[in-house]
Amino acid sequence: MRLSVAVVLCGALAGCAGGPRQFRQSLGPGPGPGCVSTLDCQCKEGSAAACEQLETVSPPRPRKPNPLPPPGTDKELEKKEQVRESCTQDYIRCVDMGGDSESGRVKGESLCDSCRSYCMANGFWPDAIYTWNGKALPCPRK
Repeated sequence: MRLSVAVVLCGALAGCAGGPRQFRQSLGPGPGPGCVSTLDCQCKEGSAAACEQLETVSPPRPRKPNPLPPPGTDKELEKKEQVRESCTQDYIRCVDMGGDSESGRVKGESLCDSCRSYCMANGFWPDAIYTWNGKALPCPRK
């Protein structure tokens, strides 16, 4: 009991070994507010030697080029847009022919939806798609 009271009191007091004050002092002072490093603080205080050393230690890094091309110049983007437009037109024809009321490859998906998914993935409207058990489902087309 006495030991636990002594430990609690010692932890609360600033002068005991292992107390919070001693722990904070063991960390040492940081570079200072607004400084990245000790050299940076010395340079800001007016030390020319520290400023010269800072310049040699960390030269400015070159900026990386923008990985994205300017809009409107990507030919792949144009091709994808053409495929999307073509698949949409074929999908509309499929719906007009009644393929929207037939079931497709996936539960809850119409035949036209399955054919459009194939078209978007492969770039052309298929003659037929196959179910998971190998049955051919013809994709309506005019």
